[in-house]
Amino acid sequence: MAQTYEKLGEAESAVEEYVKLAYKYPGDELIPSVMARLGDYFQKKGQAIKEKADAIRDKTDEASKGEVIVLDEASYPEFLKAARVFEKLYERFPEDPLAPLSGIRAGQNFMRAHQYDRAAKAFEKLPEVADIADALRLAVRHFPLGDDMLFDLAIERRIPR
Repeated sequence: MAQTYEKLGEAESAVEEYVKLAYKYPGDELIPSVMARLGDYFQKKGQAIKEKADAIRDKTDEASKGEVIVLDEASYPEFLKAARVFEKLYERFPEDPLAPLSGIRAGQNFMRAHQYDRAAKAFEKLPEVADIADALRLAVRHFPLGDDMLFDLAIERRIPR
């Protein structure tokens, strides 16, 4: 049902259905992908708000400056929700193939929400295994950050880009 709502463009209804599924069947093998969809939804929602702010960020009038602040502040809770969903996915399903990328996305979204201490903790939880190199490269390609935190992590762990 949730995917039907997604295809119809009814994202809020899809989210409700995904949440119901996650609570009704918490151990089901599909829950990691459900959680990833939820995290992705919240991240995209935050990003859409941030892009509205970015469109007027260079304006110098007081009304535009105020609107940028309001929009930025509105994006943070969405990024925080995304971060918490990805963090839960990473913690609850560490063996799932989505786990490494979810750990990275948790850290990225904590950064977008300006929760830098939590972002650092999320990145510190990532294992020092070969899989993380692929996950980092994928994350950098698909979920770019505004700074070099992922690259610093890669260098620190001597992971090739």
